[in-house]
Amino acid sequence: MASARSVWMWRSLDGTELRDPAELPESAAAHEARTGVGPRWARLCPVTVAEVRGPLTSVKSEKGESLEIPTSLLLPWYEGLLVLDAMEQANCTEEWFQELSPCLEQERRKSKNGHLSSCQYVEKRLVQLAITGPRFVTDRGTTFSHRRPNVPGEEPPEGETRDGWFAVERLVQYLPPWEAFLHPRCGFYQDHYLVLWAPPFDEVDYSSTETGDEMRGVTWEPDECLPENLDCLRMKTKKEWTERQRDLERDRRSDRPAKVRRFNPLNVSLWEDLARPAVSHGWSELPEQIETEIQIKKGWPKKLSEYPAGYGPAEPPGFCGNDCDCMEDWHLGKRCVDTGKRWIETSDRNSSAAQALTALASQKFVMRRGQVSGNHYIEAITAEHQRIDVQEVTYAAEVSRFVFAALRQVAASIPLHALQREEGKGIIRNFVTAFFQEGEPSYLPLQYKLTEGPKWLVMDATGETNIVGVPDPAGGTVRLTVLVVHMNGESETVHCVIDPSRPHTGGSTVAALTSQTAKKVAAVRPQSLRLIVTEHLASIYNVSQDRSLEVTVARWARTMWEIAAITRTASSTHVVK
Repeated sequence: MASARSVWMWRSLDGTELRDPAELPESAAAHEARTGVGPRWARLCPVTVAEVRGPLTSVKSEKGESLEIPTSLLLPWYEGLLVLDAMEQANCTEEWFQELSPCLEQERRKSKNGHLSSCQYVEKRLVQLAITGPRFVTDRGTTFSHRRPNVPGEEPPEGETRDGWFAVERLVQYLPPWEAFLHPRCGFYQDHYLVLWAPPFDEVDYSSTETGDEMRGVTWEPDECLPENLDCLRMKTKKEWTERQRDLERDRRSDRPAKVRRFNPLNVSLWEDLARPAVSHGWSELPEQIETEIQIKKGWPKKLSEYPAGYGPAEPPGFCGNDCDCMEDWHLGKRCVDTGKRWIETSDRNSSAAQALTALASQKFVMRRGQVSGNHYIEAITAEHQRIDVQEVTYAAEVSRFVFAALRQVAASIPLHALQREEGKGIIRNFVTAFFQEGEPSYLPLQYKLTEGPKWLVMDATGETNIVGVPDPAGGTVRLTVLVVHMNGESETVHCVIDPSRPHTGGSTVAALTSQTAKKVAAVRPQSLRLIVTEHLASIYNVSQDRSLEVTVARWARTMWEIAAITRTASSTHVVK
């Protein structure tokens, strides 16, 4: 049968021979002889199908070369694009990827949102299909090459470890073949699963092995190494993956910046933003009412019977009347006839408010200035209210400076594994504040923006990070540049570095910094402050045993930031309790 459809084929990096990226080495010698895995072993080449004859397919390359290759070695066009998309997110620098990048961009422009959806592809094509090795033999003796149908059924009975076979407790995680192809613990174009082995192997640390992970008792296994009777678990794990991936892809689409208008479409005055003066808003002070707003007022409930069962108005002020416009959320209700909130005005309230103002005005620690010049402000009277705990205050400030310096030191080598964990989403926030000048107010930034970094890492405006692709640990350290915007509109730039080679605990450097911090905390005074700081320190340091705890750098950074904030605050205020 003839076809003009485009597909992909696998070849060696120099394009001279066929390569099977799903084939596992048959022996230790073959494994050692391989020069690489993943994109350093095989490459994609676009071809056009000329004729399919059972297990063989005739294809034509872009150079006009006619080839006859095994049908199972062909890759659907969209699936090949997912390979390229994953390589881009992992910042791959292979020459053949750079060659195919224009094709990837061209195909992306054809999609509705400018994104390729691996979630949709797995959901529609791979939940019922396993991407396996070149020779998979089922329980019934049937042999499949590279792709085979998953057989739904009941969960397999509890197995036992014997005769070189190992019992599986459960499948923890699924990795589609295009991500496994790039993963440093996988590297073969097959479905891969993070397998939790049954006791007693569930307590073994496999992290130092080729297929191990930081989690105890698990290893990454290709599809062909797992028996067919685990298909029920395969399908379940794939469905769980699609749910998570759907949320990640939704976040990626929502993070696309909106187009900035080149002109003001309403021709109205621009109003300065209170929090960010550099930003202006183009709303009218008193917009004209339009038909939709009239309909909102008309349908707004004005008596109890018009509310849904169990609901009613706020009391006070009670039901809206015909003249109310408070339900119109585009302004502050300036046409509303009742803006005085008369129900609040009571004699007790007014008397209490007056007493509070009088008490504040009678305080002796400040002086009112500007009665002559008109530039009214208050000035602190420091001469009469000097602190007597100067040494304690100075030491608290010293502890704060030391902890911020420790955070800056670790920020130059943040472990990749720390970002990949759930608690690592806010890790960058905790490092960023350590770079602010000591004399600046200790406010948290209003907005964060990642201006330089890998494509597999995204950051929202709150500073929370998400990994949306497959990082390439072999690619070395990755530099991050974060722009932070403060409430007054000022901004500054902070630099961090992600180091894939460092363990998730940060290693000996973090342990040493924690021990030094603990020694300084032990000398903090007064006791009330020391108890507060020690309580926070306990999450990363065992005070009674005088040793650092093995926690992720994400947990460590959060705790260190808390200690720095507490001691810095104590250096300028009195700790009462």
